[in-house]
Amino acid sequence: MPWEKRSRLLTTLVTALLSTTAPLTRALADSVGSVSAVNPSANGILPGGSARMLSLGQDVLFKETIRTTGEGSAQLAFLDRSTLNVGRNSSLVIDEFVYNPAAGTGSMGLTLSKGVLRFVGGQISHTAGVTINTAVAVVGLRGGSATVGIGGEKGGGCEGTIFINHIGALTLKNKVDQIAITKPGYGVCVTDPDKPFPAPFLVPDALLQGYLGNSGSHGDQHGGAADLPSDQMTARAGFDFPRLDPPGSPPGSNPFDIVTIINSGDSNAAGSAQSQQGYGD
Repeated sequence: MPWEKRSRLLTTLVTALLSTTAPLTRALADSVGSVSAVNPSANGILPGGSARMLSLGQDVLFKETIRTTGEGSAQLAFLDRSTLNVGRNSSLVIDEFVYNPAAGTGSMGLTLSKGVLRFVGGQISHTAGVTINTAVAVVGLRGGSATVGIGGEKGGGCEGTIFINHIGALTLKNKVDQIAITKPGYGVCVTDPDKPFPAPFLVPDALLQGYLGNSGSHGDQHGGAADLPSDQMTARAGFDFPRLDPPGSPPGSNPFDIVTIINSGDSNAAGSAQSQQGYGD
């Protein structure tokens, strides 16, 4: 074959390969973490508008919308080792995620428009902090864990949006007021963005467990794992038994005392979580 034809053929092949791999490269570059547990039905709406079902070990993308049905819940593990539980009948957007793993710095922003989320902070929450936007208030979280629930939990207690501090400190702002919640197990119920915040109160155990239960797995759900963790596997990991339950009583108990499916079980999914390099460094 003449050299000119071989050159044109090589150019065509290289162009075809680049056009095939470029979308994948961009997708991976926009990864902010991975799905560490998912119970049907939960899906993601990509920035371009296309929908996909979430699956265990799947990349979570910047600007992705996470939605769940009445039977769905998900847990996301971010690159800075933050974890986010998305409860049933929920919708949230990952507005911002910038993380420099070498410096351990970054910023993170979420918008919750429906349902319940439970956030356990990683590296970012100990530096610049994490911002969670809702219709009635913007909350900044530093150094810990919080639950945010919209619409009221069955059983009463809050008909608006509840903000519960588990560990660390929460700072709430709206159009007219600002308040800090530093005591574990305390929260505020906000119904109007144009009124001063009520005083924080000790969240009753039944109400707290209702919100935490909404964002965790139930009895017959196993986080999307094909290979369920055995007693032997969890013993090797240093735990007495596998569990996916939310934190127990009393209010304000340590939310880090949770064993999720990422700790033991599907090794492929566990290995893929936190495997990507930092986004935006």
